[in-house]
This record gives sequence, C-alpha cells and structure tokens, in this order.
Amino acid sequence: MKKTLLIVSYFVLLVLGVLVLLPAFADQAQLLAYAVIAVAAVGCVLALTLNTAAAVSEPTATPASEPVAPVAPETKQPDLQKIPQQNSEVQVAQLLTLLQEKGRFLDFVMDDIKSYPDAQIAAAARFVHQGCQQVMQHNFTIEPVASVAENQPITLEAAFDRNEYRLSGKVDGEPPYSGVLKHKGWKTRAVSLPKVLGARAEAQGTHLLVAAEVEVR
Repeated sequence: MKKTLLIVSYFVLLVLGVLVLLPAFADQAQLLAYAVIAVAAVGCVLALTLNTAAAVSEPTATPASEPVAPVAPETKQPDLQKIPQQNSEVQVAQLLTLLQEKGRFLDFVMDDIKSYPDAQIAAAARFVHQGCQQVMQHNFTIEPVASVAENQPITLEAAFDRNEYRLSGKVDGEPPYSGVLKHKGWKTRAVSLPKVLGARAEAQGTHLLVAAEVEVR
C-alpha cells in the first residue's frame, strides 16, 4: 500500500509537470509550480506517516455474571479529540477520498488526458485546484519558507537553515549569501490527518477510496 501511494504522488507530479509545458498553461506556470511543491510536500508527509504504528486501545471485557446495561443510541457528533490514535494508512486513504470528493482529484490524475483539448484541461484544473485547496487547508498548516517576494533580492545570513534553502548559481565561500529568490518554498507547521469512524477504521490492505456508481434502469 505504501508503494502504491508513493507511485500516485509521483504520477501527480508528472501530470503537473506536463501541464506546465502546455501552451494553454503558460500564464499559469507559477500556479502549477506551487501545485508541484504542494503535492511533493504531501507525498513526503504521506511517506513519513505510513511508517507510524497506530495504537488502538482494547475495551475491557464485561464479566459474564454481570448484566450488561443497554447502550443508548448516539445523539450527538462524537468528539474527534477523544478518538484513539488511528492507523495512518487508513487516514491517508481517507485523505485521498476527501480530495476526490471535493476536487475530483483521483479522476483528474488517474485519467488519460492526452486526448482532451487544452481548454478542457484548463477548466478541469481550476475545479481540481479549488476543491483540493480546501482539503489541504483543513488538514495541513502550510506556509512559505521565505517571506521575501519572489524575484526580489534576498540575503541569507550565516545562521540560515541549509535544509530550508536550495542554492544555485555562484555559491563560493561561506555565508552570508546574496541573490534573488526564485521560489519561496513551502513547509508545514501542523499536520492533522482526517479521523476515520465506523468499520472503515479497521480496514487493512485494500482501501475503498470511492465507490463505483451505477444507474439502475
């Protein structure tokens, strides 16, 4: 499952890279570049969280000699903060489901778009962007690495974080380095994968992301 999710992430990056090369997207090259960074960040987060083991507490067995009181039906929304830590694999699958529900993400990246005209792809990309952006903002706190506007001068002092900046050009000697910011970068301050309730929370291996739809006649 981990390998499959990583392949999906790489495929998304490939699709966005192709869109950058299309003439119809010349005016949206910067937006697509942001999308590439965002998807790459998601891929990294997913790869890290897939290795996290989830501990789910087991209910205490009720002695057979004692009568069990009937459980009242749930009358309010459950408190998500009190739900035990869940399997990250299930939460990643739920995240893909939300991206599909809000932005038709899976339909866009898994479909063969070579036969579609550029105008149709552009219209679809706008819808995908708006829906997926809502999901990303709800589950991640993402902010730029650099506060300087792109294509503006920037100076990196001696204490700059080398993990947060990728240098190019004439990099000689020791910092400070002065140059032009070509991309502001992205980083996450918080990650909150969606909680999963019901039988789906216990799923393993194959995960149903979106049910097939059949119109009965």
